[in-house]
Order: sequence, then structure tokens, then C-alpha cells
Amino acid sequence: MELHSVELTRRILIGNDVLGKVPQVCKELNLKGPVLLLTGPNTKRIAGNAVRDYMEDEGFVTDKVIVRDSMDERNFEKSSPRFLVGVGSGKVMEMAKYLSHRLDVPFISVPTAPSHDGVVSSRLTVGDTTQSYNGPTPLSIIADISIIRDAPEHLISSGCGDLMANVTAVEDWKLGSKEKGEYYSEYAAALSLLAVETLIHSTLLIKERKERGMKNLMEALITSAIAMNVVGSSRPCSGAEHNLYHYLVSKGCEAAHGDICSVGTIFSAYLHGLDWKGIRKTLEGIGTAVTASEIGIDEDGIVEALSNCHTVRDRWTVLRNGVPESDVRRICKETGII
Repeated sequence: MELHSVELTRRILIGNDVLGKVPQVCKELNLKGPVLLLTGPNTKRIAGNAVRDYMEDEGFVTDKVIVRDSMDERNFEKSSPRFLVGVGSGKVMEMAKYLSHRLDVPFISVPTAPSHDGVVSSRLTVGDTTQSYNGPTPLSIIADISIIRDAPEHLISSGCGDLMANVTAVEDWKLGSKEKGEYYSEYAAALSLLAVETLIHSTLLIKERKERGMKNLMEALITSAIAMNVVGSSRPCSGAEHNLYHYLVSKGCEAAHGDICSVGTIFSAYLHGLDWKGIRKTLEGIGTAVTASEIGIDEDGIVEALSNCHTVRDRWTVLRNGVPESDVRRICKETGII
């Protein structure tokens, strides 16, 4: 049997007002020396500045960097941190993971929004938006529910859409195992589907931004991240629906990650013979996009994308070698995507 190595997060904190525990966790994990804190233009006000103050109050020498849409990695060449703290969501966490890998130092994830599982996973996208890579696993995840529940509505619904994608991603993975002999882990698949089950049972709580709902949403995203870390691949949570995401983003689409995946999930669920109506109803109830127009794509655009997105990466899915445009258009009309 081939050796299988798994790297997992060592400390997870989820609760209200836990930002102040960041330095305590760092000490418990024996992290010492200067720290580079990465945050965003908006998230610095929401949590970044507070985390920096907490760190400095506990004696950590902290250098703060604001992550923007376009950054030159040479900005960090003179940095010599012993560890990193990422405070924010998408771009901030991608940069934290990238620098953690490049500088060979651990990082701590402090998400401010439940926008997708990337805020807590080791999956890394740099430059080429059609591919993700296995990056470093966060040493700790500290999720402050009092902050996360105040995240913009579109980021919360995006996280829900990304989670629902696990349903079709696992079916695609099974297909890859059956038709291509691909490695398949029952354990990782079960974790992925457990995350979806948690979402489905919490939809009303999430919609109403109840504390328990936000906690369940973060736990589900972390469970998805663990599923991917177990196999060192995004396979348990990323199938044809994520192909659509990568394809549209490469064409300039700026819709939220989970909204694009949501539309792709409905389409894939139809092809798999799953309960696409139930999936659509759940997503629509949460406020996640279920139509092409909601992600800024017209009828011809979504048909073209779904007909060609199987080409963006080497991953066997229900799309196989492509679905004819006439069939794509018919399915999109039947499912209400267009």
C-alpha cells in the first residue's frame, strides 16, 4: 500500500469574541519571533487592526501588510517573519498561504467571512485561476462568530453555494474512480457530504444570521477543508461545478465563487440524476444564485461556458468530454438556469 500522509490543523477556535485569543493560541503552539499580519483594506478595520493590537500587547513584534488586488511579491522579499497571521477572506488567505509556502513558515487563519472553504483550507490558487494547488495547512483557525455573522450577505450565501457543490463533486469523484480508476476515499467523501448535511439542516438559522447558524456554517466549511486535506486534493469538494467557476473567472466574470458554483451544481445535479429541484430550492432559499443572470452571464454565455468548461483542467467529471450546446441549452431551460 502506498504511504499516505495527512497534515491537519492543530487548533480550531470557533465562538464569539475570540479575536483576543489569537496571541494565546500562538503561545500555546510555541510560535515565537516576528509575525507578519496580512489583512485587507476593509478587513483591517473589521478585525485586522484589533488582532495586531492584541499581538503587540502580548509582546509579539508585528508587521502589518494590506493585501490588495494587485501586489508585487517583491514587497515581501525583505520580510523575515517566523509565522504569518491572515485576517480576512479570499485574497488575504490566498496571499497568506502563498507566502507561508514561499517563506516556509506556518500561518494562522482568522477568517472574517464564510465566503468559501478556501479561507480555512490548504488549497491554493496563484496567478492561473484555472488550477488550484496543495499549499500549507493553517496551523490554527480562529473564527470569531460575532464578526462572521456581520459579513456581507453575498459572502455568506457564497459560502453556502460552495458547500452545496460538495454533493456533485463527490458524485464526480465516484465517476472518476469508476471510469478512470482514480483514487477514491470513502472517509474524505463522507466528510464532504457531512458538511452539506450540516448546511441543509441550518439553512433557516443561516438565513436569519443566528449565532448557531453561523457556527454551523463555519464548522461545515472547516469540515470541507479537512476532507480536502485528508487526500491532499480538492477532489472531495470540487467537480464540474468548479470547472464552470474557473472557466468563467478566466473570462472575466466577477461573480462570487459560491454563486458560480451554485449554478454549476444545479446543472451537474441534473446530469447525475440527483434531486436538482431540491438543491435549487435550498440554494434559492439561502439567497445563493441559481440563474445565469444572477452571476452576470447571458443565455448564450452560460451555454458556451457549460459546453466548454470541461477543458479547463484535467479532472474527470459528469461533463466527461463535453456536453453538446443543444443539450446544455435544453437542460439550462429545464432547470431554470436560463
